[in-house]
Amino acid sequence: MPTRSQRNKAIMKRFWTDAFGDIDGAVDRTIDPDWVDHDASPGQPGGAEGFKWTLRRLKASFPDVRHLPMELLADGDKVVAPWTIEGTHTQPYGDLAPTGRRFSVSGIQIDRLGDGLVVESWNHSSGEGIYAQLTKPGTKSA
Repeated sequence: MPTRSQRNKAIMKRFWTDAFGDIDGAVDRTIDPDWVDHDASPGQPGGAEGFKWTLRRLKASFPDVRHLPMELLADGDKVVAPWTIEGTHTQPYGDLAPTGRRFSVSGIQIDRLGDGLVVESWNHSSGEGIYAQLTKPGTKSA
């Protein structure tokens, strides 16, 4: 019988595998409706709808956005997910017109699960953010 850590790790692996292909399904299966994002973006709705909002925003601006698989670590009710996402800017991103440039951002997310659902998350990205990469002079288009 798998441990709680193993079960939670499997839940999050499936989530990140499905996240940009089936946003509603992945979030509805994995994120508690009252999810708390300790690092919410400005304008982000609360709860699971906020997670959908974030993923939809990325998918709309970067239709080829993808999450690169990385090794997940789990301990009890927490799963640590190092992540990298990348994509090509072919649609407006906020007030920024499409540039045709590619971005790649890495970070780490810590999720706490309860009863098989993510109930709260902490997220940190490193390096230049998406907007900075898309507007940096000398950055080449894809």
